[in-house]
Amino acid sequence: MTRVRTLLDMEELKSLNWPFILGLGALGLVGQLGHLIGVANAMGEAPFAIVHAAVVSVAWIVLVGFSTNKTPILTSVLAAMAYGVYTIVIGATVLPITTGGFESLSTMAIAILPVIGTNAAWGLITGLIARGIQTMRGRKEAR
Repeated sequence: MTRVRTLLDMEELKSLNWPFILGLGALGLVGQLGHLIGVANAMGEAPFAIVHAAVVSVAWIVLVGFSTNKTPILTSVLAAMAYGVYTIVIGATVLPITTGGFESLSTMAIAILPVIGTNAAWGLITGLIARGIQTMRGRKEAR
């Protein structure tokens, strides 16, 4: 029997390195740490956001691109989406404490899909670059 190849099958999903993916996602939380310790205030919000995105992107590209990961694009997309979920969960946890109420949570709920979607696009870009690095290094089967 011929097996039809789908975009994502269960075997591929099971073979993913989930600790690696979740760890890459957690690496993005360096931005929240920068806010907590005052780096964002010292640099200014816009420059800090650019530096944060650049540092995290380079880290993801290097870590995935120089790994033996067979699915660099999927790994990067899932890592970026994990980072989005972490950000939303932390925001939903901390926001009521810092603002003293739950009024802002409805606004946050509206942002869930755009945050995860934007992060997925970010992961796609970093994953494509990581795949390019793997291809240049001789990993022909990288997808």
